[in-house]
Amino acid sequence: MRTLRLRVLSVLIAVGPLLSAGPLRAAGTPDATVQAMYQQALLQMEQKDYAAACPALEEVVRRVPEGIGAKLTLAQCYEDSGRLATAFSAYQVAETAASQANQVERKIRAQSHMEALRPRLAKLVIQVSEATRTLPELEVKCDGIPMEPLKWAVALPADKGKHIITARAQGKQRWEKTFEVRADGAIETMTIDGLIDDPSGGSKKEDDEKPIAPPPQPLGTRRVAGIAVGVAGLLAIAAGSGLGALAISKKNESNKENCNALNQCDSTGLALRASGRNAGNASTGLFIAGGVALAIGVTLLVFPRATSGVKATATIGPSGLFVHGAW
Repeated sequence: MRTLRLRVLSVLIAVGPLLSAGPLRAAGTPDATVQAMYQQALLQMEQKDYAAACPALEEVVRRVPEGIGAKLTLAQCYEDSGRLATAFSAYQVAETAASQANQVERKIRAQSHMEALRPRLAKLVIQVSEATRTLPELEVKCDGIPMEPLKWAVALPADKGKHIITARAQGKQRWEKTFEVRADGAIETMTIDGLIDDPSGGSKKEDDEKPIAPPPQPLGTRRVAGIAVGVAGLLAIAAGSGLGALAISKKNESNKENCNALNQCDSTGLALRASGRNAGNASTGLFIAGGVALAIGVTLLVFPRATSGVKATATIGPSGLFVHGAW
């Protein structure tokens, strides 16, 4: 077994709080794993990878239900991905939470998004014929979610795209239809009618419906570790860039008045050059450490099974940031 221990200079202590910054902090104190998941989701949103970002944010909200900022970010993810009705509902949840927490700014933000979305929402009207309404134990579902009779014939917000409508009743075969909402702002209507007798006399309770979609799988421990270590690597690289710029600045400053073309310097110039060298050395160390940490994080995230023997953690200590790995 080999063990890797990367020590990043203490300058990262100033950067470390970024791991806990952002909308989540206002409502609670989530652990480092949740913070890493949240930061990774933000990066995925910037890359327009909503298929990965939205489920990750759903998991963050599940783990930190008091996180109003995370709820708003999740709603934004839905909106950016084109799921406008889902986004509207998520903003409603965030608005209610912000109102209860007396967070006026976030409440206004949610309300403004809702008002902007309202005229863009597509509507789906599910009609149930009179003959079907009288069937015993009738149950209607939209995308696997039961619809109580009060919602029948009502124009309800719906995401653009395909939806699966099903109906079951005592003594009837399962009825199913795939229906498409073709555009944002459209109002679509479909009717449930003509349920066929079930020769076996089966009950709707014997529901053999296939799930519309499998529930999102929670991130495995190796993927979470990959996100945490990868974020630490990105922070190290960012800090290295800052120190590199500082090193160049110190050298340029020394060349103005304190050092000549032969690199002969007075005491002030020597101090500036020494400070620049230290910053340069620190920058190099951060780039190397950040690159290795990022590579480990990507490996854990993309190839979780191939790295089943890999263990990696990132911690901040009194003298700097440490990335520990073993395989």
